[in-house]
Amino acid sequence: MITGGSLTTALTPEIVQTVCGIPAAVNDVPVDLQVLRHTVCWLPLVTSVGMALFQMMLALVISPVIAYIVNVALLTAAAYYTVPFLQGNSFMMLRNACCVDGGVNTGLSIGISVAVAVISIIIGKIYFDRMDILKKR
Repeated sequence: MITGGSLTTALTPEIVQTVCGIPAAVNDVPVDLQVLRHTVCWLPLVTSVGMALFQMMLALVISPVIAYIVNVALLTAAAYYTVPFLQGNSFMMLRNACCVDGGVNTGLSIGISVAVAVISIIIGKIYFDRMDILKKR
């Protein structure tokens, strides 16, 4: 650019540290930028899809209001407890293992979200095939 530098969109440890506020190293171990890319790009997307499918399945099986309340309760619980099975932890960078020691693993979180999505699709399809749509309000 002006001083002879190059223009790039690469994610570097310096950018991560200054812009995102995420440390360049956790316990003297450098942050893996590939894992950080998955954490920033794919994890929130996969988790959102998993939670949406879970809520739709619950809306079919129980009721839409109860499904919404259950989803909000799970997100609220994730704000207080760092447990990998609470999907709300996947939305918080400072709960992730690439940012803090003892955080939630990105691969495990993606696996749980995919499993929740697949199980919700299967249960929702089974229930949808058995229900009478015209008589249900």
